[in-house]
Amino acid sequence: MIALFDQEKVFDIYVKSEVKEAVDKAVKKTEKNTAMKTEKNTAIKLLKTGKFSIDEIRDIFPGFDDDDILNNLLYYSMHF
Repeated sequence: MIALFDQEKVFDIYVKSEVKEAVDKAVKKTEKNTAMKTEKNTAIKLLKTGKFSIDEIRDIFPGFDDDDILNNLLYYSMHF
């Protein structure tokens, strides 16, 4: 009977650990997405004002790949 209780306790601790890990991962992903959107908005503003070129944006925001810069940022800078 005690062994069964110990197994339940271990399982309960394991489940709580897995849930905490999943929540931490989701929070980190959300924070990363929010930061990327903020950086993109900043880059768009810099392009719109003409203060920076696409090459300079690439240097300032190294996390953007060519698709981000050419497709998204350039499109928004010309249409908004």
